[in-house]
Amino acid sequence: MDMDDLQLFVQERVRQLHVNCNISARELSLAIGQGHGYISQIENGVHLPSLEGLLYICDYFGITMSEFFNEQIEHPEIVKEIVELALSTDTEVLTDIICLIKKIRRMQEDTGRKNISALKDTEHKAVQLSGQVKM
Repeated sequence: MDMDDLQLFVQERVRQLHVNCNISARELSLAIGQGHGYISQIENGVHLPSLEGLLYICDYFGITMSEFFNEQIEHPEIVKEIVELALSTDTEVLTDIICLIKKIRRMQEDTGRKNISALKDTEHKAVQLSGQVKM
């Protein structure tokens, strides 16, 4: 990855993280102890975050720098939460969840859809499973 690609990746990853968590760039900037335009400057390619700034961003979202830079993980904050929940979940329920995810992926591939809200039977199964999971 060259420097231009790195900058674009960081811009998009930072944007993705705060948008997915419904927090504005300004709110994130202030939450990590920076000026109100800090995140906007990163997103607009004005500058890359310092190492310290990147650590603050990762800490805010509860992810590691490795997770931040892992291009194969589209939503590192969601993946981390799933893993943390899985650690305290019954093996049988985890197996059911894996089967459910595979079913959703097959249905998406068959229909060409990314929106699982149309998959009512699958949603119903997810609700049933969530009732079995001990939180």
